[in-house]
Amino acid sequence: MRRIKDKNGGFFWACSDPDCHSFLPDADGKPGAPREKAVPSEFPCPVCGKPLYRKEKDGAPYWACFNREGHANGENVFLPDDNGKPGKPKQRAPRIVTEFVCPDCGKPLLLKNGTSKTGKAWERFDCSGFPTCKSSFWGGNGKPNFDKRAKTSR
Repeated sequence: MRRIKDKNGGFFWACSDPDCHSFLPDADGKPGAPREKAVPSEFPCPVCGKPLYRKEKDGAPYWACFNREGHANGENVFLPDDNGKPGKPKQRAPRIVTEFVCPDCGKPLLLKNGTSKTGKAWERFDCSGFPTCKSSFWGGNGKPNFDKRAKTSR
């Protein structure tokens, strides 16, 4: 196994064999114990009807469905935990269909606005052809900058 630095500055361990897809958390510079595999629950996803999974991040429980093909725009579904049951989904700002087209596939780009943790406003244009096309571009003044591709995890 080899130790790898992730995009957030943390570490994890991965098998060196290209045919093996084993990953382990980092425990003080050594491979940690494997995490428990998520087990599907009896609660259905409100979007696609497949089972939700109860997960935890930083000690806070939440519910997730990873059936991207069954969801609009190919996005995962995340729900807050409500005393051991899935809570109501958080309302997301609607994505605005723009007149701009994706240079990679020709489909319309969707505008998403947000604010960073430091309070700086941002614009991102995502291809409406997701998950087939994963193109995404940073923007400014309501226009995409096709020279500045964005890395997204949608």
